[in-house]
Amino acid sequence: MREYYNKFINMKQVFPDTKGDFPYSGWVYQARRIVLVGVCLDKDWELALTLCEEAYTASTRGMAGLMAPVRTHLEAFHSNLIEAVIMVYNYTIVNGNADRHRIAMKEIRKSIELYAKFSPGVFRCGLQVYVARITLLLKDRPFYEAFASLEKALAYSLEVEVLPNSTMILQAEIARWKGDIDALSKIVKKYEIMGYQYQAKPQKETLQRLKSGELKAVDLSFIPEVVEPILSDDEQLAKLKEDLNVAKKEVKDAMRGSDDELTIARANAKALKVAIKELEKAIVEKSKPTIDQAKVDELEAKIADAQARQEQAFDDDDDEAEEAAIVEAKSLQAELEALLGGATSIPKKKLQDAKDKDAEINN
Repeated sequence: MREYYNKFINMKQVFPDTKGDFPYSGWVYQARRIVLVGVCLDKDWELALTLCEEAYTASTRGMAGLMAPVRTHLEAFHSNLIEAVIMVYNYTIVNGNADRHRIAMKEIRKSIELYAKFSPGVFRCGLQVYVARITLLLKDRPFYEAFASLEKALAYSLEVEVLPNSTMILQAEIARWKGDIDALSKIVKKYEIMGYQYQAKPQKETLQRLKSGELKAVDLSFIPEVVEPILSDDEQLAKLKEDLNVAKKEVKDAMRGSDDELTIARANAKALKVAIKELEKAIVEKSKPTIDQAKVDELEAKIADAQARQEQAFDDDDDEAEEAAIVEAKSLQAELEALLGGATSIPKKKLQDAKDKDAEINN
């Protein structure tokens, strides 16, 4: 693989008279990710570190550009780079400075979580495995939250039934977190029958480590002493807008490159634009006052009772009782209107949210 990669990278030397700018950086982007995994498996750490650094600086957004919301049906297209970064991180923890790779993993995790908000593909399904693995390595988030995200992703992957490999990866990761040897054994067997060694081999290694006792079930009670800072909505919005400005520049630059480069740049810019709209919408919704539906129901019941007493008093020619009931009903109605005050009741808000989501998906 490395031989072909070197030939590919040195195309300009092989064809010195060509007027084209080869290889296109978009092709290099994909080729580097593929060869990097093999280099790590060969434990050629010097070259792995070089290729990682090239990947980290390839985008004008730096490490924030490591992931792109394209080919969302192909888990391996994205995970090969993540696997390599994790391997390099584990190596440098013992043999060097892991700071750069720690930052890279955080950026990868952040990108997966961002794209998962609107992409129904692997970002919301199989790549959630790497959100959990990165959290397990960095120990910077509560483990129970990471595990809950795995279970949520599996439920969604099973529901859509279009990404069988995502489903299997999620099942394997959940089994690893539980220390469930029997469940992971079944997944490994399925991968071996498929001949999908990209997953069969590492999952089998994980299985052996569980059997030997080297790996244990994850302690879901773990909570880090220092939890990563959570940005406010306004801070997140400002950061997304800043990223979008950079992404727009990447689109302009990509127009001079290959179709793949342009596709990736445009997809990333669109992803950020969608994320900004979603967050702005959420901020507006949060600013709207909400009401206690139980209190609304109570007032409406009292109003109905007062109206019933007014009607009965009218039939009984009891003017005094009728007037008292009318005064009470008006007072209750005023209280209800003051409570509502243009706010949306909780059940109605949930119903409207569901309608808005359906419209978004179907448009």
